[in-house]
Amino acid sequence: TLQGIATFTNIDVGFAGSGFRFVFSANSMVGVQSKAFQITAGQVPDSLHVLCHTGTEIAGTVFRHQPILQVLDPGGNRMRNHRVSATVQLTSSYPSFLAGRLSSVPEGDLLAFTDLAVDSAGEGLQLVFEAHGLKSAFSNAITILRGPAIALNVDSLKAVRAFETIDASISLRDQGGNAVSPSKPTSITATLYTVESRSFTAECRGL
Repeated sequence: TLQGIATFTNIDVGFAGSGFRFVFSANSMVGVQSKAFQITAGQVPDSLHVLCHTGTEIAGTVFRHQPILQVLDPGGNRMRNHRVSATVQLTSSYPSFLAGRLSSVPEGDLLAFTDLAVDSAGEGLQLVFEAHGLKSAFSNAITILRGPAIALNVDSLKAVRAFETIDASISLRDQGGNAVSPSKPTSITATLYTVESRSFTAECRGL
């Protein structure tokens, strides 16, 4: 205090809202409250924030829970009148591919992704969201499960001479191309097709 007057400076309130009050107290004196006041969100966007996360999904199929983002000011307040476009990329410790529209679409003041999908099954995948001039946002860890078998894949087939046995290895694959075990016994039939043969005559003439 100076001459019985106390001065407070550089007070920073990071959250927007209404009904804020200061309560001042000093030793055994009767305290006092300030009038209620309101704090509005900042005018400068600072960062992206993931509002709705993707969790556990099925390989090769569109995520059931698509990411939704919001834009925050430096105090962490949602900026309701500021629209930007964000892009997404996948980080993974193993080869995997992120499919779908990789840029956001506006949903009011929110940023939504509509048809993202990952082909390879695994754990610990993460989505990284970026927008020009803003701090990036990161999703929670994502788990991609193998889906039901929908297709066959030739894993190996050895070329042989006539009248020699042929060895072939066939696996079941899900929508993302991951090898899976069948939910019930599966019978696979092999059918041999011939390739059309053609003959031609070459006429050679001396020079």
